[in-house]
Amino acid sequence: MKSDGNLEHIAFIMDGNLRYSNMQGIEKRDGYTAGIDVANELMTYCAEKGIRHITFFAFSTENWFRNSQDVNMLISVFEEYLEIQKEQIKNGKNSRFRIYFVAIEAPSVRRRNS
Repeated sequence: MKSDGNLEHIAFIMDGNLRYSNMQGIEKRDGYTAGIDVANELMTYCAEKGIRHITFFAFSTENWFRNSQDVNMLISVFEEYLEIQKEQIKNGKNSRFRIYFVAIEAPSVRRRNS
């Protein structure tokens, strides 16, 4: 927090997209895409409020234990989103954002449900 009491950084844990897709009766991929849409709304809101730094925790180590098809699908959703953002930044849109993708390797333990 800044000395004037205003937020400078905020973090969000993106959780519940799979539950959301199940409750809505939609495909898993659509649930994850809906989560990205919410993240975009949050980025815009935070920018309007002067919050300069935003962190999204979007893929927990627990996600690595899902079946490989779900893991690959989730990673492809991230890749598609990052590619769109890269193009928008390159074309002068969303120039107020910088995106850093930080990842850790998959655990070396055998995945459940594979």
